[in-house]
Amino acid sequence: MLSHCHGNNSHILDTTVESFDMHFAVNARASWLLVREFGRRFRAPFGRGRIVALTSDHVAGNLPYGASKGALDRIILAAAEEFRDLGIAANLINPGPTDTGWMTAQQIAEFTKQTPGGRPGLPDDCANLVRFLCSEEGGWIYCQLLHSYVGLQCSRQPVAYPNNSLDADLISGTSGKPQIENLGNLSGAWVLNSLDTHL
Repeated sequence: MLSHCHGNNSHILDTTVESFDMHFAVNARASWLLVREFGRRFRAPFGRGRIVALTSDHVAGNLPYGASKGALDRIILAAAEEFRDLGIAANLINPGPTDTGWMTAQQIAEFTKQTPGGRPGLPDDCANLVRFLCSEEGGWIYCQLLHSYVGLQCSRQPVAYPNNSLDADLISGTSGKPQIENLGNLSGAWVLNSLDTHL
């Protein structure tokens, strides 16, 4: 399970080279290194391997984050094809805006209006999909980019993302606990949670 999330909001014109490189080092390169090592070391029974990565479709106003997550998408989809003979299913999840403690009351109200579910996304919403993909029943699904948020993409209103820094708090929240936890004993699945780790 890859949950790499380094993010600082910036635009095309004001993104620095250093910020751009750091985003790709954490969100793309570190993920590639972990995926590569997993493929090299995988010894579980055929069909029990899983790679699940969390991605984002955010681009305008958050260029380096969105661009690096786009690179992550290509890495995971390549792994789905290249590791299929090893019995490893690789997929991506876009959890959408998830309230892990970073949302303001105004943002919660806005996301609540924009989703048919009547509330922002919660960590358990994404975790439930991860749990299924890592289960035996989820082995038939591979090479997919799945959305775990309820109907936000169908909204006619623009999504108001925050203007503050998106870093480890986006995943960890104010409690410091991982966003996705209690996945159980999943044979053949690695739980990899590297937040802002420059490899």
